[in-house]
Amino acid sequence: MRPLRLLLIDPPFYRLYNEAYGLCKSPLGCASLGASAARDAGCEVRVLNADFHPEPEPFSIPFLAGEGYANYRRALAAGEHPAFQAVDRAVMAFSPDVVGITVRTPVLASALHVARRVRQLAPDVLVLAGGPHPSAVPEAILRHPEFDAAALGEGEATLVACLRALAAGRSLENEPGLVLRRGSEFVATPPRPPLGDLDALPFPGSLGLESLVDGATYPPKAFGYVFASRGCPRRCAYCSSRAVWGGRVRSRSTESVVAELAQLAARGVCHAHFDDDTFGVTPVGLVSLCRALEQARLGLSYSCETHVSLIDETSVQALAGAGFRTVQLGLESGDDQMLARVGKGFTVRQAERAAALIKDAGMRLEAFFMVGFPDETEGSLAATRALMKRLACDKLIYSIFTPYPGTPLFARCCALGLIGPDFDPSRHNHQSPENAFCPDIEPRRFRLLAQEIEALAAGRNVAAQTP
Repeated sequence: MRPLRLLLIDPPFYRLYNEAYGLCKSPLGCASLGASAARDAGCEVRVLNADFHPEPEPFSIPFLAGEGYANYRRALAAGEHPAFQAVDRAVMAFSPDVVGITVRTPVLASALHVARRVRQLAPDVLVLAGGPHPSAVPEAILRHPEFDAAALGEGEATLVACLRALAAGRSLENEPGLVLRRGSEFVATPPRPPLGDLDALPFPGSLGLESLVDGATYPPKAFGYVFASRGCPRRCAYCSSRAVWGGRVRSRSTESVVAELAQLAARGVCHAHFDDDTFGVTPVGLVSLCRALEQARLGLSYSCETHVSLIDETSVQALAGAGFRTVQLGLESGDDQMLARVGKGFTVRQAERAAALIKDAGMRLEAFFMVGFPDETEGSLAATRALMKRLACDKLIYSIFTPYPGTPLFARCCALGLIGPDFDPSRHNHQSPENAFCPDIEPRRFRLLAQEIEALAAGRNVAAQTP
């Protein structure tokens, strides 16, 4: 009897805007799931990043909100795009028994197209949804007949248990961490607790190129991503991290992190980005991990996203000494009241000091800014724009507030009547021109102000890239 065949798919998104966009990245979540399934359930695994591009063009913010968005809507309406055709080829070539699809809220419509194509080509396959969206609204995802079940929260142990049950002919109703369709009803199994020991997981890179669809086209830099922890101690009102990772932060040992980075260096990776929600988690944890990286002398450079509260003279020295070239900060707003309302836990003055420390240490500074919160005013937008202009950022990462199910700000938008039963997640993402969730600013006026900030961010980023 042959082993079960598992196909894991990260649906397309940026490629629907522009075929030259996409992400040069091995999907870390799918790779971790696949490595666990191969090692612990004996499955034959394929991973398809349908949003992959080996050399993507830099994203243009105005394009994403303009012509690119129109391209995206047309691709969804037609249900046809080379990225969707890549799904067809993968299914036909591999003949999977189980297909797992990562579903993030803005990518829901694309994920549904993927699931439909899988269902048409392989009617008997089990189609499993996982990721942030089903974890936040599990029964809602199963209202779409394309999916048979949803895995909630952290997925590795749940997926392995499902695969073992299927191989043994057992019902999935006895496996924790799932929501299943039973006729017209839904069955929720008991929750599965988060993994206690992240070191027990196989490294995502242990899958090998042969397990990646079109793996030969992946350059070494596509594998330069790692997690040192799961979860976030912060409670930002717009973030859905807790739906997946739970409320407690868990960290890998420094020995495990260093061992994985050594493996990546051996396969030709030169730079590694830490995909943690908050790198370092605590001041002590940040400095300890940095010192371990410095002592390991792996010859890699690094980048990360961390919290303003973790940046001081000691931490920036540790980051620079370990080889960090870029530090990203989620600043979001230039207005203290807005920062407090969305739960950032710092002031504008503290953000400016953290930014200055990073630049003074010789590292590249990239700052996230978000506009259009439900309590946004023209005054708070002006304050954000002013902060964007005066900070010495090497890159401005601009977005428009997007309400994610399960978050406090989603609930607030519902209470304000900004979200109704006909809410279509496919029309709302962090660059969508349709986003307008601040009732104190008329939508057309907000779009005009947003365009001005988009132009500011785009111009600053182009200037920073110019020698």
